[in-house]
Amino acid sequence: MSNHTPEPADLPIGTVITHEGRSARKTGPSDRDPWPWTCDGVAYSDEWAAAALDDGARVTPPATRPTGWIWHVFNALALANLVLMFTADDTASRVLHAVAVVAFAVTAIATRPPRS
Repeated sequence: MSNHTPEPADLPIGTVITHEGRSARKTGPSDRDPWPWTCDGVAYSDEWAAAALDDGARVTPPATRPTGWIWHVFNALALANLVLMFTADDTASRVLHAVAVVAFAVTAIATRPPRS
């Protein structure tokens, strides 16, 4: 049974390799950047990362963003407040619903899943 070591070029941006007290983060794509790994302002190549992985370095994947369902919830809340804004009786209610529309729209944009 073989122990599969991932290729550094295949690891996503944001991955952290911890080896010998150093934590290097992948900050760029390997096909465009010859030094995609950085640690304390020092850049490292994929060859360094491969040697670290072969020597038993720990790989921490990047944090994941929220899934798509929360984005839909915020979109629905923004649209509901938009409807309430147009059906409100007085100016104060319209203003409050307009503020809610903007807040939920900004939150929906911030939580939108990345495009594939």
